[in-house]
Amino acid sequence: MTSLFSISTLSIFGLLGASSIHASDTLVVDVHMHQTPDDRVRVVWHLPNSMEGRQQFRMPAVVPGTYSVYNFGRFVHDLRAYREGVPESPEKEDQNTWLLKNSESIDSLVYYVDDTFDDTNYQNWVFEPAGTNFEEGKNFLLNFHGLVGYLEGFQHNMPYAVDCRVPADFRVATGLEIIDNTPGQVRLTAQNYHQLVDGPAMFCKPDMVTKSLGSAEVTVAVYNPSGRISAEKIMGVVSPVMEAIYSYLGDSLPVDKYAFIFYLVDQMRSPGAGALEHGNSSVYYLPVLTESMLLNMVRDVAAHEFFHIVTPLNLHSEDIHYFDYHAPTMSKHLWLYEGGTEYSSGLVQVRHGLMDGNAFLDWLREKVVGAAAYTDKLAFTELSEGCLDEHKEEYGNVYQKGALINACLDLVLRHKGGNVEFGYPDLIEQMSKMYGPNRPFPDDSLFLLIRSLGHEHASDFLEKHVAGPTPLPIKEIFDWVGVDFRNRDTLMVRDLGFDIKRLLYDGSAQAYYVSSSGDVSELGKKIGIKEGTYILEVGGISLKNKEDLAKLKKERLAFALDKPLDIRLGKQKKTGMKSKQKTLKPGAVTWVSGIAFVRRSNPTQAQETLWKAWLNL
Repeated sequence: MTSLFSISTLSIFGLLGASSIHASDTLVVDVHMHQTPDDRVRVVWHLPNSMEGRQQFRMPAVVPGTYSVYNFGRFVHDLRAYREGVPESPEKEDQNTWLLKNSESIDSLVYYVDDTFDDTNYQNWVFEPAGTNFEEGKNFLLNFHGLVGYLEGFQHNMPYAVDCRVPADFRVATGLEIIDNTPGQVRLTAQNYHQLVDGPAMFCKPDMVTKSLGSAEVTVAVYNPSGRISAEKIMGVVSPVMEAIYSYLGDSLPVDKYAFIFYLVDQMRSPGAGALEHGNSSVYYLPVLTESMLLNMVRDVAAHEFFHIVTPLNLHSEDIHYFDYHAPTMSKHLWLYEGGTEYSSGLVQVRHGLMDGNAFLDWLREKVVGAAAYTDKLAFTELSEGCLDEHKEEYGNVYQKGALINACLDLVLRHKGGNVEFGYPDLIEQMSKMYGPNRPFPDDSLFLLIRSLGHEHASDFLEKHVAGPTPLPIKEIFDWVGVDFRNRDTLMVRDLGFDIKRLLYDGSAQAYYVSSSGDVSELGKKIGIKEGTYILEVGGISLKNKEDLAKLKKERLAFALDKPLDIRLGKQKKTGMKSKQKTLKPGAVTWVSGIAFVRRSNPTQAQETLWKAWLNL
């Protein structure tokens, strides 16, 4: 899952199951949104004729990918079963289960549902992209697990038809199939409950824009009461990411439609924000702090969410495919579903020119920083299996160490597998061809499967560092591509003549200057650096903005200690900035580093070859 400010991302997996029930046994559900008494939605079930005996009607306790026990039955009220028009109250077995006796004579079920957005139970707060919002006449955001349940035993093979009754001027944004879309009523269909849960829908008068990507139709729908952000602007941000992923996947997508559903707020009602991904859609609940901040968030989060069309839509285990909404067992492989997706969302951008190699190394460095907040002594498979309870506090590491696991796996495949052109993307493609959306792999056998495909080194790596508690050998692995990994070492670095951490920025001059004579080293004094001196260029790196300063901080680690260093100094005059070139003599100072990935200036041929193959440079 992804939430911002914590930033966490929730995820739902797109799952399909074979249908063995005749079309006449479709479960028809009416959802009434044209009238919402007491801010509640009325839901009416029309039971199929094939029902008989005792049946359990259930709302989910857990849904795939949210990794939290939400108990959606707590939002259901006044449930009645009708027999020939006479209502009765079914027996309630637990918070999420009602017993329907003699179901063959029940014509319909009727109940009311509260939305999760207005829930005040902050001890069990539902992450907004996984929840429901009912605003009569304005907006209805529906994750169907929050208002439509299932009959136990039929969730895998009973088709659903959901008739949504809405104001006549409302439109719908969804990844589900739309059968009827007339003013006032929209019929959505799903092959089974899994597909229904995997297909959220938003009804309102949204700002919508659609474009084609190969054979797929991609829609961006925005509900933003203030109107500050348009669907066109968001499409402009996500479109390059989608096009890169399209190219990354061989100019194809495993879906024929995709919907980005945005609910944007000016003031947040809860401490988190983020997104929830599905097989062919994703839901975003985000604050509009500033336009640039929002669009930057959208680009980064959308890359992750959209990439879930690969994992786990096309590649997942039996624990995910046959998910038990009432008492689930969790898969061991969050390192793949979430960590792999997060890694791919970064890799695709560098492989297709949306970020450069150094920016990608910075991205990986942030993952190391993020992972430092969690234990490094817990097997990742154990974390995955216990993410609902015992290891719930460690869940966020799936986006940190999980991404690093896959980066390391990619390089292991390329370096030790004998073919630098075969890496993580190729392994996923290979396994997806064997399995896919309708054929899950056994959860316990994934590493054996990878071994059977001829990737023994990759399997050994996963057994040791994912199924086992051994920390990742990051320094060793990144040495293969000529990258030095430093983890808060005390280093000797090039004396620049000034303290780089204490430079101040002059916005009018668009340049940095030395704020105090105490920040100047002896070598710096010898070439005339003093309080007020502008530092315009160091070692060929211009200093005009914070990006330039960050680059200098990183490149400084590669500066030779025993060679002179050219520095351009500046002084502000009435006629403008005057500059002069100076040469600093060799020298070094001690420096306590932060975590860093630094590309060497003189990699070996083997390191350069692997670097270029890895990042498609």
